Amino acid sequence: MASVKIVQKDKPLKSGLFPIYLRIIKDRKLKRISLGFSCRN
Repeated sequence: MASVKIVQKDKPLKSGLFPIYLRIIKDRKLKRISLGFSCRN
């Protein structure tokens, strides 16, 4: 079974916004998929 979580990246972009991405862990392997959204902290 896979574990899915929406997370905010720790390091901001040049614009000062933090990208949002989907973190998927399956069979102890990590994959990150960018959602194309950013937010202010």
